[in-house]
Amino acid sequence: MSATSRIELETESRGKDLFAVPMTLEGTSVLHQMFRFRWAEWRKLPDAQRREIASEAAVALDKMEHDTAAQSALFSLLGHKGDLLLVHFRNSFDQLKAAELQIARLRLSDFLEQTTSYLSVVELGLYDSPFCGMTTRAFVIAVKLRARPVRADALAKLDELEGEAW
Repeated sequence: MSATSRIELETESRGKDLFAVPMTLEGTSVLHQMFRFRWAEWRKLPDAQRREIASEAAVALDKMEHDTAAQSALFSLLGHKGDLLLVHFRNSFDQLKAAELQIARLRLSDFLEQTTSYLSVVELGLYDSPFCGMTTRAFVIAVKLRARPVRADALAKLDELEGEAW
């Protein structure tokens, strides 16, 4: 008996009936942090100290929000998951870790309890359809201008696409 798996047999029997996996561009990495605010501890502080801590956090968060290369955003949460949501958009996981540490270094973080977090990656699909064909064309142009590194097999596919009538 052959060691060929059932999946391999099914794949071989279908042959060219299988659809090619669409090309994608890995995009922005996103970290979502949810926090519960420790109101009881916050209220124990003198007003002047609360203003000082809030001002420090406001300056740091404003800077993170307006950094066009690495944006963060703060939202109010409804429900039991917490009080605040911070969403960080970065180009790498290392940059996300730096954003996470930047928040942790704020004095305000002493009053934030992280209830949950999750990581996601926005991915751009280069589907070839009447609605998305421009995406593929823009990608071909970007690659030709070497705006983004691409594997050799993907470049060969792009050369093939470029030769087709758009």
